[in-house]
Amino acid sequence: MQALNYSTQAIGGLHQWIEEAKKKGWKRSVDITATICAIIDNSHKFILPKNGSLFEKTPGSFIARARLPFPDTTIEFAIDTEHWDATIVACVDAVAGDHLGTEIWSVNRQRHSGRWLPPIGGVFYRYGQPEAYDPDGVPTYELAKIPNGEYFEDFATLSAADLGDLYHFQLRALFQLCAALQCRNVSTERLDPPVKLQAKRAKEGKLPLFSYHILTVGNANPSTHTGATGSHSSPRTHLRRGHIRNHPTAGFVWVQSCVVNPGAKGSVNKDYAVRASL
Repeated sequence: MQALNYSTQAIGGLHQWIEEAKKKGWKRSVDITATICAIIDNSHKFILPKNGSLFEKTPGSFIARARLPFPDTTIEFAIDTEHWDATIVACVDAVAGDHLGTEIWSVNRQRHSGRWLPPIGGVFYRYGQPEAYDPDGVPTYELAKIPNGEYFEDFATLSAADLGDLYHFQLRALFQLCAALQCRNVSTERLDPPVKLQAKRAKEGKLPLFSYHILTVGNANPSTHTGATGSHSSPRTHLRRGHIRNHPTAGFVWVQSCVVNPGAKGSVNKDYAVRASL
């Protein structure tokens, strides 16, 4: 699989935006956007499939138990919307009042220009919210708004529905990543940039590339080893979106809904991986 390298691109693009914002006198937006850059730079990074979707649905019980895997966590994936084609979800553990939770900032790449732009505002998700559903059975939760200074001063007037629409893909990606990592048969594999490429970029004065975590999925049997095996040149099995199941002996596990080329020894695709039983 290949790293998306959105974080490196976005940091460079946001630094350009910061210089433009300084000329406009947007001091608060400059400070907030610089903080977002720092979160992305220092975070553990995950790659997810297009539109940030791992499962058909995110169980409300998993949303209620959602916690960042690392205090600073970034999620990257391609999106398919009218205005944007890629996104970075920059998350950091935070405190609001007496509540622990996570700040979530969405940095998006503009489809027609290719520019990375900062969010008009972020959201705060409070940990430990009770499991709740709307009349249609869709999980619900509360979000607090965090304006990005002078960039979009009407952000504070957005309704809860507008806020949910604005962060739809990003929140789903966060909750589904947290849900996947709660499964007994899910672990992660580290994807590092090539050493020679890093050296070449440093010599040319370019920003470094980052390492990424990719998800690996093992057998639902709790005795099955789910560590990283195989090599990147071995045959791969492609995994379609799956679902979470409460296994009678293994606890919560990720069950794949469709596997292409299931006879492969081990497998990794561009979004996440399936491991054959060892």
